[in-house]
Amino acid sequence: MANMQIVSAGRSTLRVYLRRSKADEGHQQFSLDVQREGCRRFVVEELPRREIVASWEGLVEYVDDDRAGDDFLGRTELRSMRNEVQPGDVVLCRDQSRLGRDALEVTLAIRELVRDSGARPHVLLDWAGGSVRQRD
Repeated sequence: MANMQIVSAGRSTLRVYLRRSKADEGHQQFSLDVQREGCRRFVVEELPRREIVASWEGLVEYVDDDRAGDDFLGRTELRSMRNEVQPGDVVLCRDQSRLGRDALEVTLAIRELVRDSGARPHVLLDWAGGSVRQRD
């Protein structure tokens, strides 16, 4: 593990983005608690496999509750995260639909995080305890 990347206070920050819309009511897989727990497990179980050490303590969480996926500009927490992210930060989101429903806007936001901000975004897709398909 000589190439281990350390994410710690003062160097990089773990940032987690969560979103729930009214349309998600009654759909447990989109609850904020389920999204949060999935991200926490990803930090504990998957990031070490990628040789990234990140601490759940000290994370910065951004929550847009009751916000539609197509309201890209109206989500204040997403905007805050995009403004605050720093080079080397690890950004987690449960899946692409939590970022937004417009594929072009989501693609541009991820490009901004990587190219302009130097962050390392990870979008979890269908992750169930060690069986993970992700985009990063």
